[in-house]
Amino acid sequence: MNLLQRPSADFYSHLFECNEPPTDEERANIIDKLRELETRREELTNDSSLGKSSSRRANTHAHVTKKVAIVHQEISRHRNLLSSIRSIPIEVWQQIFVFVLLGADTAQNHYDSALQRLCYTSRLWNMAAKSERGLWCRFPTFRFKGKVLGGSTATRRVEFYLSMSGTLPFSFSFSYQHHPSLSWSKISQPAMVLNALVAASSRWESATLTVPYDILFLLNPIHSHFPFLENLDLTLLQGSRLPPYHGSRRLDIDHFSLAPNLRHVRFNLSAEGEWAARTWARTVVYLKLPWHQLESMQNFNVHHDTSYSEIVRLSKRLVGLDFGAMSADFQALSAKPISLPLLSTLHLKLGIYTSESDFRLHLGKLSLPSLKELKIKERTRNPDDLYDAIACLVQRSGCSLERLAVGEAGPTLFPYTRAGDIARLLPTCHDLNELDFGPNLGDDNVKSLSLDRLERLVPALKKLTIRCITPNSWETERIPLDPRTFLDMVRSRVSQMESPEWQSGGGDVLTIDFIEDGLDDGAFWRGQLHLFEESRLPPFDQFNISPKLVDGWAKALRRFCTPTDENDLAQHWQLHVVMEELECLDFSNQDSRIISRWGVVTFLSMITKTKASGIAVDNKRYRFRGRAKELIRKWRPFLLRDHRSCRYRWYYRSELCSTLKYVSSTVLESDGELWNSIAGIQVGC
Repeated sequence: MNLLQRPSADFYSHLFECNEPPTDEERANIIDKLRELETRREELTNDSSLGKSSSRRANTHAHVTKKVAIVHQEISRHRNLLSSIRSIPIEVWQQIFVFVLLGADTAQNHYDSALQRLCYTSRLWNMAAKSERGLWCRFPTFRFKGKVLGGSTATRRVEFYLSMSGTLPFSFSFSYQHHPSLSWSKISQPAMVLNALVAASSRWESATLTVPYDILFLLNPIHSHFPFLENLDLTLLQGSRLPPYHGSRRLDIDHFSLAPNLRHVRFNLSAEGEWAARTWARTVVYLKLPWHQLESMQNFNVHHDTSYSEIVRLSKRLVGLDFGAMSADFQALSAKPISLPLLSTLHLKLGIYTSESDFRLHLGKLSLPSLKELKIKERTRNPDDLYDAIACLVQRSGCSLERLAVGEAGPTLFPYTRAGDIARLLPTCHDLNELDFGPNLGDDNVKSLSLDRLERLVPALKKLTIRCITPNSWETERIPLDPRTFLDMVRSRVSQMESPEWQSGGGDVLTIDFIEDGLDDGAFWRGQLHLFEESRLPPFDQFNISPKLVDGWAKALRRFCTPTDENDLAQHWQLHVVMEELECLDFSNQDSRIISRWGVVTFLSMITKTKASGIAVDNKRYRFRGRAKELIRKWRPFLLRDHRSCRYRWYYRSELCSTLKYVSSTVLESDGELWNSIAGIQVGC
């Protein structure tokens, strides 16, 4: 037999295509084959060293070397057949699959696809995966959109998973976006999938449902049939049949009111589209759940809510509450004190129909001794009264609040926006690490945050977020911060960060985010940055390039990084001119940080990835992508050098967000980490 040819199919060649262990007979044959191959390799090696003429010896040596390489490859392949990994018991493979697959994030690791690939790898792995029922308890996402009239692929998949999981509890996700021209009875495939899931509702452990509200009747058979249901995520979409525009209607959702194991609920009304928003604005939702046993609740986009009062009164095991509604009945909760001893996270986003006085009275009756994080987004005319109510809540509860966010819920409808006196809010928040302040801060409040004052507010603060609301047309213009006042406040806080006491507590970084909640493309914060640059105060004291010129470069790059419907040749020419100016810059003897502060580096980094982002690039004529890569390569050493030389660092993160960060001398950053911050890579607001 030719030693270089593959074994015949009736020999043991099937082992090369799988991970199964060889039988005793196959193992003996493989060992014999290995001996023959090793003998052949020795013969070929000896032949190459026999005496021949120099020219013939060179040709022979090259030919023999190829043969030796082939034989060596065959030896390696046959040794792999004897590997001990093939002898791993099927039970061990099952545990490996469970550990790897069930521990993976489904959104990024594609659990269903990975499980299919396991089954196709070998008969042993197929047998191991299919006999481990726990692997089949995480169903794939069944998502339908538009006109779905037929087909049976999804139906076969759900039936297969139901069969493979046996009687074990399972988790699933079902999403159907209703097409208005079709009634539910004509949508065969989504109906069959949902009916199959409903028939197995007694095994639900985690359910994610996104359905139009007018097909909720299909869930009626599952009422009280949830012995294992622990997590529920329910999103209601606009239905195909709209009710009359005038008048309100009642929507009762009681399908999950008797689930004995339900602990975590997320409920959302999707407000996509004008008609959907109008529909929910006329809808009063009555959500019935086993409130007394819930541990976390998220409730979003509900216009007229009735669930908040229920969960606050009845859920003594509540740990996290995230609630957003246009209106809620706080008056019913202001009669007697309410204590939630385990609640550590409370997020409230309230609309314009909420009574401010009733809400403040409700806060005055709450006691939250375990509270760590509090967010209140409310459109208020009297911020000082809200601050007083929050301060009293923290003091009365005796909690150690670490994260606090307070401010407007989007652009205000009131004719003015006041920040109020932040000094009334913070005296009771001694342990605060993060503060997110929504209204326009103002210089007086900046002075209150300085640690040079006798009353030192929130001395442990590590992150401050300052938001700016876009005003309506009738409002006065926003007043930017005074650079000296603001930077003096920052210096007063960072002066203590080099002390051993502060560093021992892990406080080595102070981060201040500037975020604009508006529609004017970050114009306000760009104006604020201009003031910082004009002040020539550290870290804005070392630059030889006009900030207005750099801002113009950044605007041209930003326009180019915004995809358009067609190629704008004039815009390409303008960018070409900008690129020529950038290519003339030399930072070997000057500070380079100004180009990163205005986002030039961030936009150049985006241009290097234009193929992925869909931005039109005239590569043949102007070579924008290649030129951007060359600029980044040339500037990178100088940008790293200059940012490391200063503890104060301004990072451009997006059109509406920038960050001023103080980094202590004890912090060690790799070049890659620092560059990601400079270029805005993988940094989100």
